[in-house]
Amino acid sequence: MKKQVVIPVVIVVAIVLVFIGVQVFQSQHVEKGTPVVRVGYKPNSGYQNFFIAQEKGYFEKYGLTVEGVTFESTNQMIQALVNGDIDATPASSIEVLALVEQNTANLQKIYLTLVFEKENAFHSLLVPNDSQIKSLSDLKGNKIGAMPGSTSQSWLEIILGNFFDPKKDVEIIQLSPRLQLQALSSGQVDALYTVDPIITMGEVNGVTRVLMKGPENEYIFTPMATGGGVVSQRLIDKHPEVVQKLIRAIYDAVEFMRVNEAESRQIIAQYTKLDTEVANKMDLLRYWKLEETNYDAVQRYLDFLLEEDILTKPIKARNLYLDASVLE
Repeated sequence: MKKQVVIPVVIVVAIVLVFIGVQVFQSQHVEKGTPVVRVGYKPNSGYQNFFIAQEKGYFEKYGLTVEGVTFESTNQMIQALVNGDIDATPASSIEVLALVEQNTANLQKIYLTLVFEKENAFHSLLVPNDSQIKSLSDLKGNKIGAMPGSTSQSWLEIILGNFFDPKKDVEIIQLSPRLQLQALSSGQVDALYTVDPIITMGEVNGVTRVLMKGPENEYIFTPMATGGGVVSQRLIDKHPEVVQKLIRAIYDAVEFMRVNEAESRQIIAQYTKLDTEVANKMDLLRYWKLEETNYDAVQRYLDFLLEEDILTKPIKARNLYLDASVLE
């Protein structure tokens, strides 16, 4: 009887030890071979490529496990990247990336460029339908709501500088996107310098009119290569194969957007909880992949930031970008 009891116990112990060994091996394999990639994003339509990559299964296609981490502003997101709290973003501000670069070089690299022209402008200036503001010069003496972070405020000040002193003659208030239309309707601000979907939501709901679409393209320059998807140098150094897969997944999403506009809009509506009518009227974002990048356009923007004293020293555009050989 004793032998009959001992043998099953030995077998059970052996099975448990084997199971534990397999789990440890798998854990080490995931950690060393295929880490979870933490991708920072904001839950708005500026991250269209990320939502489409998720919905279409492009990360899984390349064997990646991706964890999305949400942020309120681009500045917070890039700080998290610098701190090692995230590994990549599908979109961010080249201005913020350049500011990081001038202080500490080679912490991250751009793999995708967001480009804006007049027909697909990033920002618009909005006013209430019954506003007496008819031109940009009429904004003098008013309160203007803007997106959180430094980029929108910098652009707005440059634009308004063509008409008056924006440091003295207006009050710029950074507002969370979810509060912007409410703030405009209640009179907390007199105008908004904002992005989609807020632009289109105001139009569809009949509460705003566009004072000017793409004022940055009118008063700064066009095209504006001002945004970029970025990956940390840490991930590049430790897991170049993971970086390659991540970028290919995002590039697949970009290609999908280019040829499947209607379905792309449905996906964006789903992930951002937008009304279908709003999603159908919004501009889809345009991107340059690494091989498509117009580095002269990026350099022009960087030189402009230097001229405006936003940067304190010259930055070479190509130094911000990932070497395309990583994708080979």
